[in-house]
Amino acid sequence: MLLLVFFGQFRVLPYSSGLAILPLGPCRSFGSNICFIAYQLYNGASMAVGIGISNTILFRYLLLSSSITSRGVFFMISISYVLPIAVVILPFTTKWDFQSVQISTKIEHTFYNLSIYEPFPGFVDVSNFQFILATTLLGIGVYGCPLASFVLTQRTLQKIRRLENISQNTRRQFQILIHGLSVQTLLPILAYIPVFTCYMITQNFGVEILLSEHLIVGAASTPALFDPFISFYFIIPYRNAIIKIFQTKTVFVQQRLLPTSNELAILSLGPCTYLGPQFCFAGYHIYTANSLLAGLAISNTVLFRFLVLTWDSITVKKIKVMIASSYIMPLFVAILPFTSKWDFKSVQNVTRLQYPTYDLSIYEPFPGFSNVNSIQFVTATSMMAIGAYGIPCICFILTRRILTLIRLRRNMSEKTKTLSRTLITGFTFQTILPILAYTPLFTCYLLAQTTGLEIIISQHLMLVTASSPSFIDPIISFYFIIPYREAIKKILGKIDNKHTISVVSFSIQIIPFTATWNFESVRNITRLSYPFYDFSIYEPFPGFSNVNNIQFVSATSLIAVGAYGIPIFCFILTRRILTMIRLHQNMSEKTKNQARTLITGLTFQTILPVLAYVPIFTCYLLAQKTGLEIVISQHLILVTASSPSLIDPLISFYFIIPYREAIKEFIGKVHKPDRIFSVVSISSQV
Repeated sequence: MLLLVFFGQFRVLPYSSGLAILPLGPCRSFGSNICFIAYQLYNGASMAVGIGISNTILFRYLLLSSSITSRGVFFMISISYVLPIAVVILPFTTKWDFQSVQISTKIEHTFYNLSIYEPFPGFVDVSNFQFILATTLLGIGVYGCPLASFVLTQRTLQKIRRLENISQNTRRQFQILIHGLSVQTLLPILAYIPVFTCYMITQNFGVEILLSEHLIVGAASTPALFDPFISFYFIIPYRNAIIKIFQTKTVFVQQRLLPTSNELAILSLGPCTYLGPQFCFAGYHIYTANSLLAGLAISNTVLFRFLVLTWDSITVKKIKVMIASSYIMPLFVAILPFTSKWDFKSVQNVTRLQYPTYDLSIYEPFPGFSNVNSIQFVTATSMMAIGAYGIPCICFILTRRILTLIRLRRNMSEKTKTLSRTLITGFTFQTILPILAYTPLFTCYLLAQTTGLEIIISQHLMLVTASSPSFIDPIISFYFIIPYREAIKKILGKIDNKHTISVVSFSIQIIPFTATWNFESVRNITRLSYPFYDFSIYEPFPGFSNVNNIQFVSATSLIAVGAYGIPIFCFILTRRILTMIRLHQNMSEKTKNQARTLITGLTFQTILPVLAYVPIFTCYLLAQKTGLEIVISQHLILVTASSPSLIDPLISFYFIIPYREAIKEFIGKVHKPDRIFSVVSISSQV
């Protein structure tokens, strides 16, 4: 379904008697008919996803009712495909007249630039039987799925409460499942109902709602993206499997917070465990102080820009006071816990009692707070809360004030205004950064600490997300502060890119030769690990005898940079090129057509490494780190990784117009003389 969204990138534009489907995705290269078919398939897929979520909840309800059989499950799944298939097929039974759709859309939406979508498909008559029936079926899915999910969730909750002969552990698992079902109920309510309602209002009353034009396809596809993550989190076996992956020593997550009724355990996996729990505990306090300091530094940056615009003279002394005052709260957060009593043994005992199903042996002996109601802990947590909620609010208010001040300054040159707007965009990102990094996870942590709810995401990711601003904020500053950006461009301009690429590829080739080769050991261990495999056809085979040494890890890291970095890099550059082409107004139609063709080619070249590198390399890493046996990665990793070298030249030959024309001329020169010669010989014979 998500691939269909990318393939079409549709915008739905209603007019008085019809509905235009405006595509911007790769489907445009195949013509308006393919785009129209892709839109119908998308509608069917989105409806199937909504019904699938309802089916999940229905299955849980029937399971509790003890009235479910394999035949019943098969029937339930089969019947859920009836409505989506009908939604897909119905439009194919009506007349397609895309030319009339284009003419009518241009007449009713004269201020819209529709040239970027042409030729676009659509429904020429929204009052015919097929369109009304398909829309009615979609309406049943949009409003019926959330309602059915809500009713079934309530009934399931009532059944769980009536069960008396189940253990506390089973009851707890059922309660977690109910939370998951509630979230799964909310998901289609938020994703389907608002946007579809706006679309119906626009279609029936002619009110122009831009939100429904642009977001109806995007919003309706969000359940397909988020529902698997909800299942992974709220279904206990899935969650435990993921936790086992996160608990391996190779994962970057070094500390985990585990709250109990009156304690807070700090579970460490980093190098501090070799120095003892005291060092881990001290390291945690220094970390929290640094994360608060990083947030205050971001707000200080925004405050400094605001003071520059408001104060006539900002002195060095004032700047020093502002910087020095930002260290007060972090110092308190770092020092306060050292004034409290440390009782790690009590923390360990209480944590084991409250979490009997957790394997805590990998963390022992672990430190923690033995009393979360002490004045020191409450004060430190309050200061962290001021940072988590106060810093985003201050950044938001100051950014709005700076934007207002810049707009009121009439004596600024256009260049200065442009620089100021770029700076404001940077401030906006700097405001969003602490909102995303601090607020959600800290809220989950407070909720877990005060109510006793078990929120796994806050246990594992709170420290990681809180440290992200210190990594991302400098990058934002380097990009949006023009002098920094220009300085970096000059530095990068002096570096020969070809030389850099050759160094990386040379490093990947050379690094394995610096490690010890022990092929005999590789063969023996491989035979023991896979006794059912026939290795005789491969012998004698080589391999890496130690995948934890610095050489193998370095080479794998460089390959990972290529596997994940190249697609991201291609995607960003393609979007930038597309934006630049749209901004060029003095281009001829011929040049614009060539540019669009080139963009289509770049899109395919972006998709190619995504399909060829990311899935198979992810499977390989998963198999390497977790021990899962993924046969597809064993056999296809080399084949798929080599496919871009085969397919990419063909994409270039087709989508780069001069190459295409040269190939046409070459083919023409090969075949035309034969045809002329045959005609001449026949004439001479006659």
